[in-house]
Amino acid sequence: MSAGHRVEQLGFLTCTEFDGWGLCGGLLLLNTLARPLEFHCTLPVKVSRTQAILYGASLRAHVCGQVIGRALLDKAKTVPQLLLTDCWDTAQLPDNVDTPMVFVPPTAPASAAAEVDSVDLPPVGMAPAAPPMPWDTLTIRDQTVWLLAPDTNSAADSRRWIEAALTQFTARHDLAEPFDRVRQAMTEARDAALRAA
Repeated sequence: MSAGHRVEQLGFLTCTEFDGWGLCGGLLLLNTLARPLEFHCTLPVKVSRTQAILYGASLRAHVCGQVIGRALLDKAKTVPQLLLTDCWDTAQLPDNVDTPMVFVPPTAPASAAAEVDSVDLPPVGMAPAAPPMPWDTLTIRDQTVWLLAPDTNSAADSRRWIEAALTQFTARHDLAEPFDRVRQAMTEARDAALRAA
């Protein structure tokens, strides 16, 4: 994409854990007015003891990124031009995702991990203290986010149009607010499923 390219679809992708239910993911696609274009969420993914042993420390990245995140992106009819997440595990998507990704570090500390099938896992959303390679930082209206753009010959142009898109969006909207919508919608979907059971 060129520096002059206008971003029309932003994807807000996150993963959360419901105690006794498992890990669930949600994807909300918004236009630049923060109005919804699409919403998708997953059924809960329960982690087995065997998976915890085999995947070790990479388990959450595998489930939240490669299983849940990939499934949500495949389900979407609209391809987001920019993908944002507030869950570090969800940011671990497969290498074949061409969409630039922005990690929005949560402003509040992650809650304590809930047990999933008696398997102790680190809290969803825990991120390294500093962005690892090849992530880079970007400051938008006094908020530092992490950026991962696909390998291109025009990395500087990509960074400019991403910065412009986020600056335009945050002129009217808080970057954290759409993630709250996703989590509330996932909670409502879970509650509806429990009522129907």
